[in-house]
Amino acid sequence: MSADPLRARFFLEQLALAGTTPNDLLAAATNDPSVHEGGPTVAQYIARIEAQFKESTWATYATHWRLLAERHGERLLAELDADDLLERVKEAGQRAMRRCPGCTGRSAEENCVAGLRALYRRAAKARLIAFDPAAELEQPRRHPSRRRALCAAELEELWEAIGVVSRDPELDMLLVRFHLESGARRAGAIGLCLGDL
Repeated sequence: MSADPLRARFFLEQLALAGTTPNDLLAAATNDPSVHEGGPTVAQYIARIEAQFKESTWATYATHWRLLAERHGERLLAELDADDLLERVKEAGQRAMRRCPGCTGRSAEENCVAGLRALYRRAAKARLIAFDPAAELEQPRRHPSRRRALCAAELEELWEAIGVVSRDPELDMLLVRFHLESGARRAGAIGLCLGDL
């Protein structure tokens, strides 16, 4: 059964009024010293785990984790709530729109949500936090895809352009044909090996 968000928020507010954190309750209930008051700050935890992620994953999440550390680096990881994280998600989208006029910032927001979820999920598994505020974040809705097949006239223009501007028309036609037939992405032909054929 999923928890009622309003009820959960009510109990969190009551805990705050009592001067208690979810980590305090978990530590008392389990008598587990690994869950303790305090814990790492946001900056300390990010520095501790960054080497544990694959390089590609780190490259995707690093910008958003650095943003979190800039804004909340000295705060305890367990202190942040969903509202704090949501502000960072919105800020990530706004930064992307400033850097690239015309973009919606949606992709940056998606990556930010994924990065925050990964960060807090790992902290929860390590029993450094009792409550995962990133689990409450919702992924921004995606626009319907604008991808479509090329029409016959567009294909004809493509073949003509290759014949006119290419230095190696046979190779370029082969590459275009490969992508048309396979639906591979841009790097598909570059990473192709004999074993793949």
